[in-house]
Amino acid sequence: MSITAPRVIIVEDNMDLCEELAFQLERLGMEVRTTHHAAGLDAVMQVFDARVLVLDVQLPDEDGFSIARRMYDPARRGIVMMTARGEVEDRVRGIAGGADAYLVKPVDVRELAAMIRHINRRLVPGVRLAESGWLLDPVAQRLHAPDGETLALAKDEVAVLRHLIEQPGAVFDRDDIVAQLCMGQRGYPEARLNALLCRLRQKLLNFHHSLRLHSWRSRGYAFVGPTVRVEAGLTGPSQATEACQSPQVCRG
Repeated sequence: MSITAPRVIIVEDNMDLCEELAFQLERLGMEVRTTHHAAGLDAVMQVFDARVLVLDVQLPDEDGFSIARRMYDPARRGIVMMTARGEVEDRVRGIAGGADAYLVKPVDVRELAAMIRHINRRLVPGVRLAESGWLLDPVAQRLHAPDGETLALAKDEVAVLRHLIEQPGAVFDRDDIVAQLCMGQRGYPEARLNALLCRLRQKLLNFHHSLRLHSWRSRGYAFVGPTVRVEAGLTGPSQATEACQSPQVCRG
């Protein structure tokens, strides 16, 4: 099914930032309108039916929290808060007030775009989330989202993700990850491991804002996100990758 382009209103009193975000989102195929205050938002919404509002918190005439509360209508639109205020209390207040996401500046436009697309898929008529939820198919090397979209993964990426999703939030050190990649064989080039983890982290984030691969210096890596099932019957051990034939041993 073809999903129509997201329709977005950005409310941001920093004019340069506002216009830059609008330019970048339009380049990604979105319809964007901008305004710099709450009164302007009300006027724009009279003529432009947006599915997603991107709200700054500190506006001159009304704060973003107040706007989110009065614009809250989850069946018609989604809300992304975008602000320099990153305290936990502010984030909780934003989500509790009706925001779908709370992004702290400086915001990576790729993360913002991924969140907007996610909201748009939820709101487009006829698009429904699958009952199966998130699913990893190691044989096809695909990660399936609840809405039916898929992410292609390389063999090594599947091996790492498959291991991390078994215990969401648990931290696995580099040696443990190498053991999964090499299945008992010694060695996996360190530079290749670094590139693999960096690539997988960016792939997941670009695909969906909730899929996060976190790193902790001197500790390891953890998957933080929704529950992901592995395709039934495909939960056994993977084969070692070709990169494991090297005699090198990675050092954390």
